[in-house]
Amino acid sequence: TGLKQIAILDEAGWRAVERLTYFILFPCFLFGAIAFADFGDAPIGRLSLVLAIAMLVMAAITFACRPGLSLDGPGFTSLFQGSVRWNSYVALGAIAAILGKPGLALIAVAIAVMVPLANTAVRSIRIEAPSSARPSARAEGGRWVVTLGSRAEAPEAEPPPAAPAP
Repeated sequence: TGLKQIAILDEAGWRAVERLTYFILFPCFLFGAIAFADFGDAPIGRLSLVLAIAMLVMAAITFACRPGLSLDGPGFTSLFQGSVRWNSYVALGAIAAILGKPGLALIAVAIAVMVPLANTAVRSIRIEAPSSARPSARAEGGRWVVTLGSRAEAPEAEPPPAAPAP
C-alpha cells in the first residue's frame, strides 16, 4: 500500500528499502537522537523503569486473561504480540509534532528500552498449534515456508542439501 502502489520498485526492491531502514537508518537516527540530546533534568532512569514495568504488567495481564479467551495457541500469540508491541514509527511522528527535539530524545530512549524488551517477551513465549493442525514446511522461491494446516494443504519438501564441510 502507499508508495508500493506507484510501482517505483519491485517487491525485492521494497524489501531492500525496508531492511535498509530497519537495520541501518532507524538505528542511526535513534543513536543521533540520544547521543546529541540534552537530557538535563530529564528522569531517564525513571522513564526507562516505568516503561519496562508497564510493558511487563501488560504482558502479565494478557496471560492472566488467557483462560477466559477462546483463542488457540497462534491466536493467543497474535493477541500477546498486539498487547506488548507498539508502533515506534507512529510514536516518533506524534512526539516530534507535539514535543519537538526534547520529545524525540525521550522517545528514542523509550524505543531503546521497549523494543528489545518487547522482542524478548514475544520470542520467549511459544504457543503450540492445536493438535488438529500439523506444521509443515516447503521450499518456495529459494526460501523455506512453514505453515500450519493439514499435510495435504502444504506437502513437505526435501530439505536443502547440507553445506560442504570446510
